Amino acid sequence: MASKINHYLEEMEHYDKDNRYMGASDLCNLITSEAGILDAERERKCIDAFIRQLDDNSTEVQGKAVQCLAKIASKIREDNLGNILSVVANCIITKDKDFRDIYCICCKSIMAEVTDPYAPTVISSCYPILQNGIKSDDEEVQEECSELLSELLKRFASQIIHDSSLIKEKVILGYLFKILSSKSPYTLKKKVAYAIGCLSVVLSSSNIQALMENLVGSINDNMKDDSLLFYYILALSWVSRKIGYKLGGYLESLIMNLIKICDSLDSENSNDQQNEIAEEALNCFVSLIKHCPREITCYIDKLLKVAQEKMTYDPIYDYDIEDDADMDDEGEAWDDEDEMDDDEIQDDDTSWKVRRGSLNLIISVTTTRPEMLRALYSDVSTKLVTRFKERENKIKSLVFDTFSILLKTTNVESFSKDTLEDLEPSIGQMVKRRSSVEELYSQVPTIVQSLIKETNTKNVAVKISIIECLSQITNALREKLVPFFEDLLPIIKESVIDENNTAIIVPALTSLKSLLQYAKDEGSVKANAGVVLDIILASLKNDHFSVKAEGLLATSCFTKILTGSSDDSVGKLNEVAITCMDASENAIIAVSHLLSSCHSSLTSSEIKNDIDILTEKLSNDMKRVTALKAMHRVCESDCDLSSYSSSFVEAVSPLLSKADNNVKIYSLQVLSGYIGKYGSAIGKAKIADVLTSTLSIITNENLQVADYALKLLCILTSFELIPSALKDTVVKVTSLTESTFLTGKTKRNIIGFFDHLSKNNSSLDFESFITFLEEAVTIKRTVPASCIAIMIHNYSELNTTFTTKYLKGLKSSDTRTVVVSLLILGEIGKLNDLSSVKNIIESVDSLFASPEIDIKQAASQCLGSICIGNFGYFLPKVIKIIVECEEKNKYLRLMSIREIIQTKQQCVGDHSKEISEILYENAAHSEEKIRNVISECLGKLFNLAGLEMMSDLEDKIKSSNHVVRATVAKSFKYCVHKGMDTTALNSFIPDIIELATDSEHVIRQYTLESLVSITHHLPMLLKNDIDTIYKILSNEIEVHKELIKEVDLGPFKHKIDEGRPIRKAGFVLLDTIFEKIPERINVPIINDMILVGLADPDDDCCSQTLHILLKMIKWAPGAVVGQMSNILDKLPKILKEPAKGTTKTSMRIATKVLEKMNEIPEMETNTTFQKFITDNAVCFEETKDE
Repeated sequence: MASKINHYLEEMEHYDKDNRYMGASDLCNLITSEAGILDAERERKCIDAFIRQLDDNSTEVQGKAVQCLAKIASKIREDNLGNILSVVANCIITKDKDFRDIYCICCKSIMAEVTDPYAPTVISSCYPILQNGIKSDDEEVQEECSELLSELLKRFASQIIHDSSLIKEKVILGYLFKILSSKSPYTLKKKVAYAIGCLSVVLSSSNIQALMENLVGSINDNMKDDSLLFYYILALSWVSRKIGYKLGGYLESLIMNLIKICDSLDSENSNDQQNEIAEEALNCFVSLIKHCPREITCYIDKLLKVAQEKMTYDPIYDYDIEDDADMDDEGEAWDDEDEMDDDEIQDDDTSWKVRRGSLNLIISVTTTRPEMLRALYSDVSTKLVTRFKERENKIKSLVFDTFSILLKTTNVESFSKDTLEDLEPSIGQMVKRRSSVEELYSQVPTIVQSLIKETNTKNVAVKISIIECLSQITNALREKLVPFFEDLLPIIKESVIDENNTAIIVPALTSLKSLLQYAKDEGSVKANAGVVLDIILASLKNDHFSVKAEGLLATSCFTKILTGSSDDSVGKLNEVAITCMDASENAIIAVSHLLSSCHSSLTSSEIKNDIDILTEKLSNDMKRVTALKAMHRVCESDCDLSSYSSSFVEAVSPLLSKADNNVKIYSLQVLSGYIGKYGSAIGKAKIADVLTSTLSIITNENLQVADYALKLLCILTSFELIPSALKDTVVKVTSLTESTFLTGKTKRNIIGFFDHLSKNNSSLDFESFITFLEEAVTIKRTVPASCIAIMIHNYSELNTTFTTKYLKGLKSSDTRTVVVSLLILGEIGKLNDLSSVKNIIESVDSLFASPEIDIKQAASQCLGSICIGNFGYFLPKVIKIIVECEEKNKYLRLMSIREIIQTKQQCVGDHSKEISEILYENAAHSEEKIRNVISECLGKLFNLAGLEMMSDLEDKIKSSNHVVRATVAKSFKYCVHKGMDTTALNSFIPDIIELATDSEHVIRQYTLESLVSITHHLPMLLKNDIDTIYKILSNEIEVHKELIKEVDLGPFKHKIDEGRPIRKAGFVLLDTIFEKIPERINVPIINDMILVGLADPDDDCCSQTLHILLKMIKWAPGAVVGQMSNILDKLPKILKEPAKGTTKTSMRIATKVLEKMNEIPEMETNTTFQKFITDNAVCFEETKDE
């Protein structure tokens, strides 16, 4: 080993540069591959050899030496690493300036490679030398040292923050400001300004205050000295980007000064220095908007006014002359020489920098303050449209990009459910519903005319921005653009047919797709169908996958225009779409639309060929689901498929055995659609095979598939089946009732199956089926009872017989017999009037005296259900029973009222007074479970008869008894549903919100839960009270120590957090507001609440907060970027320390949050964020494994 090292050292001194290069490379590989093999002396010799090569005459050898030193930095002894940095840093100051660059690069490379534990050594070795270099008189040395200092501060900021003694903050800050106020060169001052920005990250609060006072004072003192003012503004710009979130206290003086600077621009002449100063001032605004969202709210309107004024700042150019020229030469395209060269403009005039800064300011407001979209549309959008005529290509492109971002931020929900499934690749997952875009409707003609006028440009970047903007306009304005279809079509045609750039073609096709989708009046589209056909055919013949895919989606939208077409357009599209099958799944969707909408224009052979191809795609694992969706669409259309039973049934039925849930569901839909229409032509054998396959996939564990299977079973049992097959079907369907996950939808489907079976198979042995179902009835499985009742109801001959049987069962000594009889009798009572049965109510009521709890519960259900068959007759009897009953049986009897209100809603309103009286009497009951029933009944009753209950409810909601207030507060949770009459509820909104500030924490909790329900179902009722709700939430989501109770359990003490349910309800309400009232989102306030929630000790509250943060990332990514530092400060605890005794839900969602944050373009180059991702990579892997 020693001989190898000596050999490599000799090679590094060889006269041939190739030998020196290879010697360095080999020695580096040896050290890095076998770290720790060198003793201290030999390691020092190797390091000296590398350092000597930094002065080598060959640049290749110098570069290799830099690489080697960086690679071995983390492999060598710490003292030797310090020696390397000391020597190299000293060389920057003392050695020949010709080698200064290579020394600087070497230091940067080592800093980038070393790990965090080496930070103290790196800083102590470099910082004193860099400080000396910055205070030296050599400007070139100052420049290199300032640049290195910035790298050092960026790389080791977190270590310096934890140990402030590593650098002398005040000293270095003084040296940097001295350079900034001197007459040093432009490049030096620029690097010093950046260094101040990097330094601000590690400064203490007192030093930040000194820094800001110095900057603000220097700006005030040099308002008339542009040469100095620029650098102070530049430094302020970097400081605001780095620590903008800490500058809230300095905003007033900062913003007023910066606005004054922008307003001081010469309106007659363009001054380069002033333009640069103004741009940096505007950049400061951008940073402050992102990082100080709450504090800057009151200045947003002023900043937007500045942005609107300065985005038209172009003192040396008269756009009115251009407008006059355009009127004279309307329709003439620009020649190449007419377009001014960017570089030429930049040399002659720099006013474009001001316009660029203004547009960036508008973008920052758009992306961080979505609640201001309406104002942006009404004010800013008009100015942006007038700026479409911008003369400088870079800025023109930015104008269109700004308008696109404004539209993209408001993506209107406009697609039907079916279209969403088809167009899923081109539509974001989160569809935002905002009415703000309506502000643009009046501007549509101006927008279209201005956009068309600018499409003559020859500049590719501008053309891309224009077409992308067009795609966003068509998506946002929808049918409002259809009248301009003929005007926009030539632009789309030119972009698709005459262009080769996919960045132009794809958005052009997206625009066409949107126009076709929204073309309700098809006249203008049909008149230009030939042009549209040429465009689509050209896109389908394009070699690029993305173009084909978008063209196929446009084809799907075009099919409704072609319905009934007599020419060969449909055949051409069909032929080309088939050739694209292997390239894109969208081809399958397109063919299905052609078959379902335009089958009359296709020949029988073409239809057969399409069906065969769709069937063939079922064997492709990747395209199977799409093919099934396509076949389902065709089945639902009026296309005659009666001759394709083998293609559909034989190909689809085997897919029911596949493991993929989606494959099963869509297969069931296809079979239901086809057999429902053409079942008689299929044959008994195939029907039996399909029945067998369907029964095999019905399980309690997969109720989603079972729901679709039940619909198919209803169709299959309409055909003649052998008795054993029917029995197997009944057994399998009945087995579903055992599931603990049975939902209302599945229950209805099961009952619907037996309803269908009994109506369409009158010859069946129903008595045996009923006997079988009776065995399945229990107090926890009431669905079989409902099935028995529906069969008895449909088969009237059995009605009296079985009713008598179950009445006798009430007197049985067997508990199970009594329970079954009660449950079935109750279900019969829902469908039939049992008032003719003597003393039935009294018979059921007597069973409440039974010692068996199951009998009592069954009696409660039966009592309420019987009442439904003849409401007017039975209700007074039930109410009398409740009034006169003992306290111990009151809960179960009140449950019968709940059953009545839930089931017989249309009749309850007429008896609201009698029902409400008994509910109010028990509103202050000592048992919580009774109060819960009262709340639910009151809420549902209010939904049905709110106007009649208003007077009494007003008294109860303001009752002095806090228990009554709590019961009423909770009742509003159950009173809302979509489509209800909101007159009564609307009058109670102020009272409900007032309850959210009640002194009793339980009332606040119930009120927040009720507000969640109201927001979810009827968001418009709370739209004007959102600001008040925000104030309430800001207080309720905090952890209140007075609500944390400590219980002494002897050996240990247990803490109970009574505020947890309130906080959880608060975060759920915030999430619901985000979802349902997006136009009232207040980004700064919600950002603050997110930071509070991330620090919550409860896993549920933290998880809910992370869900809100995920929505914020999609909704206002700029605001998340501005709060990144604060968010990252909270996440490590969530990633590494889940709350004790809880799941790791928050850890998993936090990982998802970071993934989504990483997708924000600005995060890709953010070193702080990327370092956080790297440092927590292990947590991500652990979360994924779990």
